[in-house]
Amino acid sequence: MPEPRRAVVLSGGGAKGIFESGVVHALAQTGYEAEVITGSSVGALNAVGYAEVVRVRREEGADPSLRVAESLLTLWQQIDRLKVADIDAWGWRVWAAVFFFVVFGFTLVMASLSGGAVKPWLAILERIAGFLLGLLAVGAGALALGVWLDLPSILRKRVWGGRRGEQTRTTEATSGFARLARLGLRLGGFLPSLFGDRGLRHALGLVVPAHRRLSEYRKAGLDVRLTRTNVRTGRTEISEFLEPRDMDRPGFDRGLRVIGDPRAVEAALASSAFPGAFPAVRADAIYVTEENRSLYARARDRSLAKKELKRVFGPASKQQYVWLMSLIERLTEEDANLTRAGGEARLLEKIRAEFYGARAAWNRVSVPSLFLLVETRGWPQIPVPGEAPYADRYIDGGILDNTPLSTALRALREADADADADADADADANPSAVPDAHQMLVVLLSPRARKRYLAAAKAERLQGPALGLRALRLQAEGRIEDDVQTAEKIDRLLAEKGWAEEELEASRKPAPAAAARAAVPAGGVRSESWAELFSRESGIEAGDVPAAGVLHVEEERLVRIDVTRVYPTWDLPWIFSLDDRLGFSTAQARQFQVRGCRDTMAALASRYGERSRTGGVVPPGAARAIQLTKASGATVAAGWICPTERCTLRATCDLVASDERAQAVAEGAVASA
Repeated sequence: MPEPRRAVVLSGGGAKGIFESGVVHALAQTGYEAEVITGSSVGALNAVGYAEVVRVRREEGADPSLRVAESLLTLWQQIDRLKVADIDAWGWRVWAAVFFFVVFGFTLVMASLSGGAVKPWLAILERIAGFLLGLLAVGAGALALGVWLDLPSILRKRVWGGRRGEQTRTTEATSGFARLARLGLRLGGFLPSLFGDRGLRHALGLVVPAHRRLSEYRKAGLDVRLTRTNVRTGRTEISEFLEPRDMDRPGFDRGLRVIGDPRAVEAALASSAFPGAFPAVRADAIYVTEENRSLYARARDRSLAKKELKRVFGPASKQQYVWLMSLIERLTEEDANLTRAGGEARLLEKIRAEFYGARAAWNRVSVPSLFLLVETRGWPQIPVPGEAPYADRYIDGGILDNTPLSTALRALREADADADADADADADANPSAVPDAHQMLVVLLSPRARKRYLAAAKAERLQGPALGLRALRLQAEGRIEDDVQTAEKIDRLLAEKGWAEEELEASRKPAPAAAARAAVPAGGVRSESWAELFSRESGIEAGDVPAAGVLHVEEERLVRIDVTRVYPTWDLPWIFSLDDRLGFSTAQARQFQVRGCRDTMAALASRYGERSRTGGVVPPGAARAIQLTKASGATVAAGWICPTERCTLRATCDLVASDERAQAVAEGAVASA
């Protein structure tokens, strides 16, 4: 039976990542080591930081590991000095604009208010100013009218171009006006992004070496996975270490997972590159040529396969390639096993069934080329000889998926499958026994008792960007919490062995929705059926009736998890509070870090305190958290003082503990001294 593993899930939330650095500090202080680490957006930055902490602990010892954790704290405390989101870099542009407008405006005002006889130079200046202002107004009006009249055609081009999934290069992109507009945006500091990534790359390099690869974490027993969004395809992808032999792993989804060995820093930057603020990261920066020879070799083979399409279809080869990709999408919606290891024969049969009539020319394409196009359909576009030197770019993984919990679940499933494959046959083993639950620590970046409603007067005043931010915030807070609750429901069903087996057997049959909602065995608590829960966890919308073979229970491999939530007790800052002009302060950052550390220890102590008191099995890191917090049962006293002496947050920790106790006294939670 697979041994239980530990997973740490770090969600995204802009400047709220300061809190997560405190979480990492607590895990380092307690010695909590995870085997699976996932992160999205700013959580990806802290995820590689935590991975470095665990790697150093396993290879070099506890003291060097604590120094790495302290360097992550220092990074976030000095984020303003490191110029990650440097508003001051815009200063010269602001001063230049102010100087121009003040001088120009002052001249016009003086010219209009001057009395007495009008001097010739003043009259000339007045006429020139009026002429220029008139030209500017006419030009702005003409430009606005032209854009408005041409907007429908522009939208049609963009919509249809995006629907076809092709990149089109028009003469408009290289016109003089377009080049002038791009030059203006670049001089204004809007291109390639508001802040650039030099400061962020330097800051993260203080914790994680620039040459570090995800394979080095795998050698230390860590499975690190970071979400990212592909700009070209608009699809959520995962930066992970995969070898070519992994493609033969049962259940491996060929084509949607990329073999390769990503650079840790570049992968984290790609996952946290918020559009407009930080530039997108190129695929060839994540997958360096010398370190990913298998990936580049397959990319060259894919280029040759596309050339074969060009020989068969001529100018229509791109349209035919898009048709093949659309066909694969439709087939995998009907049966996801077709593109997984072991489904090659059935996939070829399904594809060839479509090669008739106008598509009959596809029969002239070789089978190896056909499979190569299918198996690399979701792989990044990277520069190879014979193709346009274009590399895919990646942006914030939290835009489409701020819930890396599902990524952690997949990693745990695969670890269980590998453990079963490597285990020796045991005659006394009980294959029907319920496995021990994996431990999962999920960091949420909104308080548990957060009031999601607003006062009527405040809600009425929300307009424009404030209203949009309100919607984004509610979405970010709700999605990861929903994922955690779904995972826990599945775990409860698995724990009820008899019910799980009956529902598992029922889910393998294409039954109608009514059959899936079978009666609950005696003693069970009925909420949702196994099939319904598994469908939700797999991304199938509620109310949909899965077609035959969609669930694929054996291939997906269900796992039990024991979830520990870490909620901040403070309402953290939002978006880009990473500069002093945007509200950042080192003192406040230290308090957020202390809260992250203390809230994590309190969460671990509360989760495992009762189990420790009754003699149950407790993870080593959780046992240390219980010892430090002096938790009695499952409770942590308000305002407890951390006994750790060697800690850079010691002074702030005592201050926060004092404030916390004073607040508890004021609320009547504890008696005043």
